Amino acid sequence: MLVVIDIGTVNIAKLIDIFNDHFVWQVQQSGIAHQVLKGQSAGSPLQLGQAGDNLDVLGSFVLPNNTFIQQLNSLAVAKNLIGTDSADKVIIRQSSGNLLQIKDVNNNIIAVMDSSGNFTTLGYANVDPPAPPVLNGSTSGTLTIYEVFRGANFKIVRAAFNNFRNGGASTQQLALPTAFVSGVMFWSGDIPGVNFMSGGIVHNSQTLTALAAGGGTTAANSIFANDSFGRTDLCDTIRVTASNASAHTGDIFMVGA
Repeated sequence: MLVVIDIGTVNIAKLIDIFNDHFVWQVQQSGIAHQVLKGQSAGSPLQLGQAGDNLDVLGSFVLPNNTFIQQLNSLAVAKNLIGTDSADKVIIRQSSGNLLQIKDVNNNIIAVMDSSGNFTTLGYANVDPPAPPVLNGSTSGTLTIYEVFRGANFKIVRAAFNNFRNGGASTQQLALPTAFVSGVMFWSGDIPGVNFMSGGIVHNSQTLTALAAGGGTTAANSIFANDSFGRTDLCDTIRVTASNASAHTGDIFMVGA
């Protein structure tokens, strides 16, 4: 090991030390040396800053594809935290504690995801799909479909009629963003007559007609209307009947898969 450059001040003799195989670069603030850059011949080749100091990045911090920002855990093992994979997908990984926490400005936990993907939040989910499909009634109003959950095994739809009236001689229809393919339960408020469609075919609904302790009674209907509760097997489109005599403001809620 050979000292090549040794530079300091009156108070601190060695602020900059450059050897033939490593270096240390420091600055002096209020008579105290602060490491800003260090090149090492063992361990991590390069260190920025020092423990207890802040590191300000004034420009963009750029990571190449398939690299990660790492955390040195309590066992002194480096673990990937955030980065991109070879397909440019952003990856966020849990630490060795197998918990991903989100905290507020006061360091209070507001959300947690565990190693099984279970997500717990202390707030509420403000789910509002962008650009939901909308159908204008031929006479007045609108039908808007909000499909807030679209999973293969769980879907929720709110079909919202707002002063909707189809007074014309032809039916009107609006497709769901994602179809129900394994059954759906529904209930309705103040709505016009409606068909559940799939593949261009009307699918009958089993609409509840009576309640009983041993099980209720249903009737098969191709058209259901206001204040109904029931089920059907498939649905990719809601079709509204023609020649509505009045406007309707109400909802259909649909839950299924």
